[in-house]
Amino acid sequence: MNNYNKFDQVLRYSRQGQVASAIELLKGLLADEPNNAIYHGTLASCLLQQSRLHAAEYELKIAMQLAPNEPFLHCISARIYYLQNKPNEALAACDNALQLEPGNVEVFELKSDILIANKKYKEGFSYIQQMA
Repeated sequence: MNNYNKFDQVLRYSRQGQVASAIELLKGLLADEPNNAIYHGTLASCLLQQSRLHAAEYELKIAMQLAPNEPFLHCISARIYYLQNKPNEALAACDNALQLEPGNVEVFELKSDILIANKKYKEGFSYIQQMA
């Protein structure tokens, strides 16, 4: 199986909740391509699904050094900040992601969630309306 097919399998595993299997495949992919920012970012995302915040931060740091303008990575950064109860940093990361990819619905949803969780209801609901 080539790396493209393996990564496709990683995404399937992740969506199906088989995060441990996704992580194992990602480790193999990173052994072949240690400088692949998307692999590191995806690993960070999987680690977040397992509530392994520090490990996710580590992988994200590597990914951001490799591809600082990748919107997907800024979205993961926002999720990490959100879980760390750092709403201002989380919102800034969302804004960075939206600047790089203005139509990213996942980021709109995340930003809305962060705003609503921090009692900024009017602003949070305006983001929900923008998605419609």
